[in-house]
Amino acid sequence: MRVLAGDIGGTKTAIATVDIDRNECRVRRLVRYPSADYPGLEEIVQQFLSDEKSRPRAAGFGVAGPVRDGVAKITKLPWRLDVRTLSRKTRIPRVALVNDFQAAAAGIHYLRSRQLTTLVPGRGERGATVAILGAGTGLGQAGIVHRDGRAVIVASEGGHVDFGPRNAAEDGLVDFLRRRFGRATRDRILSGGGLALIYEYLKSYSPYDNVTAQAYPALLVTAGLNDPRVQYWEPAKWVAKLRALSTSGRDILFRIQMEAGHTGASGRLGSVDEEAQIAAWLVAAASQRR
Repeated sequence: MRVLAGDIGGTKTAIATVDIDRNECRVRRLVRYPSADYPGLEEIVQQFLSDEKSRPRAAGFGVAGPVRDGVAKITKLPWRLDVRTLSRKTRIPRVALVNDFQAAAAGIHYLRSRQLTTLVPGRGERGATVAILGAGTGLGQAGIVHRDGRAVIVASEGGHVDFGPRNAAEDGLVDFLRRRFGRATRDRILSGGGLALIYEYLKSYSPYDNVTAQAYPALLVTAGLNDPRVQYWEPAKWVAKLRALSTSGRDILFRIQMEAGHTGASGRLGSVDEEAQIAAWLVAAASQRR
């Protein structure tokens, strides 16, 4: 049976003519369209069909969003899809809309071994629940559960659940996202512009990137040449930028221990000597201020 098939996403829409039977699925023609360039799916389908010799009698579309009673609202597009409108405008008698990852789950049966890649080796458990996950413009999720000897596909919008932070850094990321968007979801972090948002968050507390032109007090910045956590060039760059932008005229000194690591000089004598030098500098800086 030849059908029209489509994968409708926030970034691109893929439309294909497909020959399908019980055991095999063969793509005859496939075209990808930038979704944002079109006012709706109907216009894309009509453009695709204009190059087809015959019009399929059935069409199925996987859409990036929930589907209720044959109506779908694309999560990251201003599109509203309705099977009745699609059928009328495309002149295709039978049209179906399903969640895109529900469609992906239904298509697993047709995959061949050459189309699969193992990410984590392991042994599958017969009859176990299967998770279908994918990060693109949004974070898609679906599941396959087995009941009475048959597979049942469960559509999901689980990508939109709140992200659960596990440490202080991730707590900060959640706060950063909540201030901007009101919520911090897995979808927001793991897909779409997630990497850019994580970079922006990390940059927000980067010492170097947050130096601005202002009156800084006198500073003594210390570092260790062998520090494995903060490499010596990072505080060196920070001090250079502080010196360039400070408007106070106060001394900004950089002292690097040639044999020290992350916690400063090693040994009791070296540690006491380092503390004494810092104390002496503090006294001198306070005297100059007076």
